[in-house]
Amino acid sequence: MKPGPKHPPLLLEPRRYRRKRFMDAAYVLPILGFVLWILPVLKGPAKPPGGETAGGMIYLFVIWAGLILGAFILSRTLRSDDGGDEGAGDAADTADTAATGAERE
Repeated sequence: MKPGPKHPPLLLEPRRYRRKRFMDAAYVLPILGFVLWILPVLKGPAKPPGGETAGGMIYLFVIWAGLILGAFILSRTLRSDDGGDEGAGDAADTADTAATGAERE
């Protein structure tokens, strides 16, 4: 009796799984930012006109800075997970560029 076709493993290796979760977080970050940004509008108008303007502005700038920081951390994490060894990837890119440049001449 011949063995059946091999099926791919059900679970991903930990490194690949982690990278996929960080990519998911990068997709969700703008949506989270929008929801956090719009919360003061959904809360309704302030009781005294202009009374909470300073607090609202501080809130918006903290959210803005948090989104920038979150995007920076995610991009650095995804970049470091991309090639594994950054030095080897740079050398391969340089060799690729050199070969392409040599073909053009």
